[in-house]
Amino acid sequence: MPTFARFAAGRKFTSLALASLLFVTGCAPGMIAAGPMTPAQQQLVESNKRFNQTTAEGAIGGLLLGAAAGALLGGRNPAQSIMIGAAAGAVVGGAAGYLVARNNLKQAHTEDDLKKAIAEAKADADSYSRSAEASRQIANDARARAAVLADQVRSKTITAAQYKQNLIAYQNSADILRKQVAAMGPEIEQLRADAATYPQARADMLASANAIAAAQQTEKASLDALDRVLAAEPVG
Repeated sequence: MPTFARFAAGRKFTSLALASLLFVTGCAPGMIAAGPMTPAQQQLVESNKRFNQTTAEGAIGGLLLGAAAGALLGGRNPAQSIMIGAAAGAVVGGAAGYLVARNNLKQAHTEDDLKKAIAEAKADADSYSRSAEASRQIANDARARAAVLADQVRSKTITAAQYKQNLIAYQNSADILRKQVAAMGPEIEQLRADAATYPQARADMLASANAIAAAQQTEKASLDALDRVLAAEPVG
């Protein structure tokens, strides 16, 4: 390939990779504007920050690798190949802390990488456990708050629209929980599979997998309760 053509291809790769990054990050769901959060809601948001950060880091790395693969594969429409490769790479790269650390372990297979993966799995489990405890309190708070608001609707103190508006913060919590519940499944499966691959880390990996599974069940129950509260229509 002539020098100018290589330069042009490099610029096109960089531009398309950046465009793909904007496309992928732009697809992330935003939070609905809401009023002050309860302590439990704040705890849920804080615990979730860990996964937002590691997901973003993994997505950027995956995006660049995917874009590079798309550029190498080329095809009839190289630009489209880069875009598709980048988007796919971002999806694969977007993962919780353990899954990101596991990718490093697969590439290097060092004892240090294994220790880091174990530590990340434990950190994920701890963070999910904190989220699960917060989710239980959030569900209880939402039920109590909805009961008070429903009484106000019946007494004509507020309207049905105001009832819904006052529960928006709980929709934010439900959105976070829905995302976490979905993310826990693949990590649990991977940890249990990796426990067989790395017998020296079996106990640690299974302990983290079981802790995440317990947190997932708690969050599922809390999410179901929140969904019921949010779906209820107040009777005026």
